[in-house]
Amino acid sequence: MSADVLVRNNIPNEKQGRVWGIIGILSQLGFIVSYSLAGFLADRVFNPLLVEGGALASTVGSYIGVGPGREFSA
Repeated sequence: MSADVLVRNNIPNEKQGRVWGIIGILSQLGFIVSYSLAGFLADRVFNPLLVEGGALASTVGSYIGVGPGREFSA
């Protein structure tokens, strides 16, 4: 069942606006968390793995390049 059916059947009509507001906020929290973590993961996790000799240099690095700027040359 979808959230739409559950809310419409189980929540009184007078409170559905508030419930949809809460559902909207909760569903957007994922975007906030992911955007907040993206920079940290890029700088502190993936960049060190993609330097010369890093753990991903021979696998992923062979496709996207290694080092600063990751300029790939085939």
